[in-house]
Amino acid sequence: MTACSAGGNLSGAFGTPAPSGTFESLSVANTPQQARRVAGGANTNPRIIADMRELAQYRSNDVYRIGPSDLLNIKVFQASELSGEVRVDQRGSITLPLIGNIRVAGLTQVQAEQRLAQLLGANLLQNPQVSVFIKEFTNQRVTVEGEVRKPGVYPLSGQVTLLQAIAMSGGLGERAKVDTVAVFRKQGSGHRVYYVDIDLIREGQANDPFVRNDDRIVIQRMETQRVTVEGEVKKPGVFTFEEPTTVLQSIALSQGLTSLGAPNRVILFRRDNTGEKAYGVDLTAIRQGTAPDPYVQSGDRIVVHRSNSRYWLGQALSILSPLNLLSTWVN
Repeated sequence: MTACSAGGNLSGAFGTPAPSGTFESLSVANTPQQARRVAGGANTNPRIIADMRELAQYRSNDVYRIGPSDLLNIKVFQASELSGEVRVDQRGSITLPLIGNIRVAGLTQVQAEQRLAQLLGANLLQNPQVSVFIKEFTNQRVTVEGEVRKPGVYPLSGQVTLLQAIAMSGGLGERAKVDTVAVFRKQGSGHRVYYVDIDLIREGQANDPFVRNDDRIVIQRMETQRVTVEGEVKKPGVFTFEEPTTVLQSIALSQGLTSLGAPNRVILFRRDNTGEKAYGVDLTAIRQGTAPDPYVQSGDRIVVHRSNSRYWLGQALSILSPLNLLSTWVN
């Protein structure tokens, strides 16, 4: 699929040749996910890129405070016998060898590490290095709303990522808008909203961020999109689509080319920040598998030009038909 600026060598008549001259390559989306992203522009949106980078820096339990029934994984690097998993009792305490009962309820992960290091350093070890990992949480939940199969509030047990939280809700609906998923998170007395492009996570271009207690995930509904198909097609018009749609699929919506339509002289018009541009499309090459079938974007206009050879052949056959010859002889 190639491009040139609209106007210039391009005529509006369907019987004229396709644009000629210097052409630029058009970035082609090869998958539905890429098509959604190209249409929405989310992968180049600086706000979304910044939000995803910030979310990736947080661990799910950075600000979580330990409570009864939580399961902790404690590692003391200088003393493996003091390492292991321990569950917080209903009084908010844990029991470790050589130390006894230690109250940890109400502490964050970092505070618990500091507390244990202080106790071990006072009695047993010199400059102890301690890590605390909260393996199972209690009283934590995440809300998933919008275009998912089972919206609702779900409990969190352990560290859960954004994609895992969406999977808990049954997965995305058919019309989910995946390039601007909103994550509402408590910050101070208010909320901060982060926007995430799920396709970037799926394709390994961004990390899958951890969710936190009381996060609210909202997946919006994808808007209906439109494409116009004109020229030598059987049913010209404006067609709507909800799922990513290719040029061939768009032409199929117009019931295909007429007998005069030239499959190698199809023009796709698209507007961007610099104005309208025209892209030449060869349907024959697409059907033969030698060229990709590009995905259209909302607002695109496809024009199928006339095959001059077919047109003049039809005119000649019309003139040379028996009825026309008889009419000429009688007159």
